[in-house]
Amino acid sequence: GTATGTATVTINGTEVSYAYTTSTTATTVASQIVTAIENNATTTALVAATSSGGTVNLTARIAGYNGNSITYSATTTPDTGITVSPTANTNMTGGLNTQSTSTTWTCNSPAVEDTSKGAGHYLWRIPSGSTANCTFSTLLTNTNSGYPGYFSVALYKVKWFTAATDTADSFIEQTWGLTNINTGDFYLGD
Repeated sequence: GTATGTATVTINGTEVSYAYTTSTTATTVASQIVTAIENNATTTALVAATSSGGTVNLTARIAGYNGNSITYSATTTPDTGITVSPTANTNMTGGLNTQSTSTTWTCNSPAVEDTSKGAGHYLWRIPSGSTANCTFSTLLTNTNSGYPGYFSVALYKVKWFTAATDTADSFIEQTWGLTNINTGDFYLGD
């Protein structure tokens, strides 16, 4: 039949299209859009495309947060009953940078580390009426080879026990006053 409409997907400003007729199913349109994405060097470098039924699924080929900067949108002209979304430029989501961390928490005397809970629990006991200086440090390594990115480290919660035991009713979780204990964004290469 004669083409009655065009479905267009735009990925980071590059358009790919498929002309369809009134007898074309949404499944065929989706499949042909995937083919158009795969046959375009610019779009296929940015995303992997698959279709299921009448849905086109896009996955960023750029790993991590950087993949979230890829934009996409879809349109049909004229309106022939095939609906698409999003019609406005939308950023991809879900990309996470991978990293490994090593964290330590130490306190000076008179604080004593309680190791009864095992390594990594950072349970320190400070005698009543005493003070101690405690230090939090972390080592962050970007393990997402080939994809540098921006990271930050923040301390968002400290658990304080108010009794000699560490039962649930004997502690408070301090989240206030910690907003300045962060690094801000910093760049890690690969």
